Amino acid sequence: MRTIYCLFVALVAFTSTSFSQKKPATKPAFQCQFEELFYLPPAASKQLVLQKANAIFTLTNENIATNYVKNTVAKADSVLEEVYTYKIQSTTCFNGSTPTLKLVFANGKLYKAYVSSMFTPQQKAELSANFKQIRNAAKRHWPIEQMRKIVGTNQQGVGYAYFKTKNGNQYKNYCTVQYVEESYKAEGETGSAYLLELLWTNLAGSGLKVPLTK
Repeated sequence: MRTIYCLFVALVAFTSTSFSQKKPATKPAFQCQFEELFYLPPAASKQLVLQKANAIFTLTNENIATNYVKNTVAKADSVLEEVYTYKIQSTTCFNGSTPTLKLVFANGKLYKAYVSSMFTPQQKAELSANFKQIRNAAKRHWPIEQMRKIVGTNQQGVGYAYFKTKNGNQYKNYCTVQYVEESYKAEGETGSAYLLELLWTNLAGSGLKVPLTK
């Protein structure tokens, strides 16, 4: 009888341990709203993405632009690219003014997302702090960091690219965080402003090639 009791206790302990080990991983706590976008499945449908985006953010002023992209795996094909642009009413982590969300679809499947906001030259200190905050958020998902300098017509800036691997497929799923100083001239006056931007690209299932060019 004592032997049966000991076996029963051992079985209960083993069963409890097994169940505790099989508990599903808990969803991470997001410090920034945009981090939830990173958990969308590859090539998520437009319907799913738009539902998720509207659940994460309060969005207004929808604008849709279309284009055909020829940089595809099958050379003879092209894909329909749709760009949905929204104004974000309020968001964590992106300060500045006019925060904006862009969702880019290839044949109805998500492959790129942007979140951005603008800063004036007087807000340079706030921009630097916000830039650091968003870089830290990106590192939580893409641990490999590479610095980039941005130079172009009437603009210059700095950015970082984030990857999960260093092999030849790193550009299929990666993230960049950057800010660019843009010069402008309007009605005889010149000035500048800073665009802070996070870009996430995931080409899995999109039918597009790496590197992405149009």
